[in-house]
Amino acid sequence: MLTLMLIRHGETDWNRDGRVMGWKPVPLNATGRAQIGRLAERLKEMPIRALYTSPLTRTAESAGLLAAPLGLAPIPDDRWIEVKVTGWEEKLWSELEGHPIRERYHLEPDDTRLPEGETFREVQQRAVAAMTSLLERHPHETVAVVTHADVIRAAICHALALPLADSRRMRIDNGSLSILELDGTERGALRLLNAPAELARVP
Repeated sequence: MLTLMLIRHGETDWNRDGRVMGWKPVPLNATGRAQIGRLAERLKEMPIRALYTSPLTRTAESAGLLAAPLGLAPIPDDRWIEVKVTGWEEKLWSELEGHPIRERYHLEPDDTRLPEGETFREVQQRAVAAMTSLLERHPHETVAVVTHADVIRAAICHALALPLADSRRMRIDNGSLSILELDGTERGALRLLNAPAELARVP
């Protein structure tokens, strides 16, 4: 059984401002660094065998803060990268309230393409491909992945055979931990969802 620990990167100023980051190189702020630091303290005694990360600045920085306490070197993997939404980068989410594409993306995420970007189904497909690789490399180990909220939602929806539209009902906070257990396939059990550092544990 693969125990997959899905970690959302720490807070950035753009998170705080409600600004669309997409693939922009946005660093963590002080709160975000503290969030990941607290999580690292909780995880350092756990039997984590590998640490993978989205290559974006905020995730790579978060992985770097986890690396020393875990005694692991982060391994970048583009398949865990944030949803591509180039046409909306730098905009405030409040500016996009009621936008027809945003509304349709929430209701019909499988086939709705974001401006100069992806559909949620495409995001899920690359997340599933990454999970398949982890099952091949670490079939009976615990692995941590630092990634993004929507990618975590997409992975969980696949593992639980849930419609992608249900993903909007999952809250995934900055610096949180969610845990999937995968037994030989990308399907499995959700053991922990959106836990802050104080509650982070392997059940």
